Amino acid sequence: MFTYKDRAGQRVDLFWEKDQAGMVPTHVIVAAFDGCRWLMTVHPERGFEWPGGKAEPGETIEQAAVREVYEETGVHAGNLIFVADYVVHADPPFCKRVFAADILAADENFKRRETEGASYLAESDWEKSAANLSMHMSDEGMDRIRKKVLADERRRND
Repeated sequence: MFTYKDRAGQRVDLFWEKDQAGMVPTHVIVAAFDGCRWLMTVHPERGFEWPGGKAEPGETIEQAAVREVYEETGVHAGNLIFVADYVVHADPPFCKRVFAADILAADENFKRRETEGASYLAESDWEKSAANLSMHMSDEGMDRIRKKVLADERRRND
């Protein structure tokens, strides 16, 4: 487990093993990496961030992950891999399940609604782009998640 305070001053606990958080995840974050670039969405107010959001009633957390990626980017994601459970100690507290995912295909006819759609950020440009990342993406916890996804990706490809 890794504990830190986010930029809003709230305690966040990252659990690297599934179902150790003591609460059911109700939100998702999807870190899709194609070997050199991250799939991002551009929120009009917050900036670049990984796709994610809340699970809808009757939907599994995995279904929510796939749906949120599509709704925010027009990209079909698959092969979800658990990365972490991300507990925000807000009032009330909530848990986000973080997945890594493969980018399967992009919908050329995608109609943007919630965000500016899909954008790609090269891993080599991550540090240079820090000013354009949302506050949610630029804290210590997200940096650890990013590094874990990269390390896991390298292990899978060795």
